[in-house]
Amino acid sequence: RIVIGRTLRRLGEREPGTESLDRAATILRETVAMADKAKDPLIWGDIQQTLGETLVRIGERGSDPAPLEESVRAFEEALSVRSPETSPDLWAESQHVLGAALATLGAREQDTVKLERSVRAFEAALTVRKPETEPLDWSNTLSALGASYAILGERSADKALIQQAVDVFREALTVI
Repeated sequence: RIVIGRTLRRLGEREPGTESLDRAATILRETVAMADKAKDPLIWGDIQQTLGETLVRIGERGSDPAPLEESVRAFEEALSVRSPETSPDLWAESQHVLGAALATLGAREQDTVKLERSVRAFEAALTVRKPETEPLDWSNTLSALGASYAILGERSADKALIQQAVDVFREALTVI
């Protein structure tokens, strides 16, 4: 069932509207409800991650915050079974997409708390993602962190945060 959900998500990413994405989300919700977190935590976390990614795509296409809010919960659930010690790459990816969902919500809703949470998620991902080992992922996460700093700096008229954003963007460019 997760394969069907992923396939529908991929199809939905290539189509206008959200019909295939909505079908994928429905299948993934059903799949996570049937999965046993205690018995198969990695599979359960993978389903949560895939559900979150699908919901982000739905949320990006509309103005309703509900899909993005649900995606945040799904990513947090995925993180409940992932750790930097046992699955560092998966954990870092979950932190990154959690940060992205929070940043989108924070930007749309003028919510600095969500933006600050996005900063913490991106910073957490960067404890694993390093330029020497994952230069593109590291650069993408740094760029996303810079964007959150920039929005926070603009909203609060904090020149130090805006400068921090500039510094982070420059650092992200060092791998290109």
